[in-house]
Amino acid sequence: MENNKQHGFGKEAWKDEGTYKGKFVDGVKHGPGRFTWPNGSYHTGNYVNNLMDGFGILVNKKTDVYWGNWAECKKNGKGCFIWNNGARYEGNYLNDKKHGQGTFYFADGRKYIGNFAKGTRHGDGEMVDINGVSRKSKWEYGKEIT
Repeated sequence: MENNKQHGFGKEAWKDEGTYKGKFVDGVKHGPGRFTWPNGSYHTGNYVNNLMDGFGILVNKKTDVYWGNWAECKKNGKGCFIWNNGARYEGNYLNDKKHGQGTFYFADGRKYIGNFAKGTRHGDGEMVDINGVSRKSKWEYGKEIT
């Protein structure tokens, strides 16, 4: 403690909200740490002013996993999200949504390589089927237009 505020490495627990183990600066989570929710989900990574910010790994209760960059508790920048059904996205995020260049691997073996906007396929892209046959097309917010 410094000036009656948590400072340095430590642990904080809330009865119904979870626990945090990591670095504190002036009473806030700031630096490397791990937050664990009561349902077993957890985030290990960097915190800035109590928020996930910088590189981190999130494992949620459904066994979905995200590792990549965060900004103010939202996925931002490069990252990879793996769903428990085997689907996977590798690429850019903006404000918690797939945005920019990326590749989405469907659980059935198909994949989409191309642009995303607001979480969905948008712009130029290429669909590749399970046999490796590819087809280029244009997308408008999730709907194929050519």
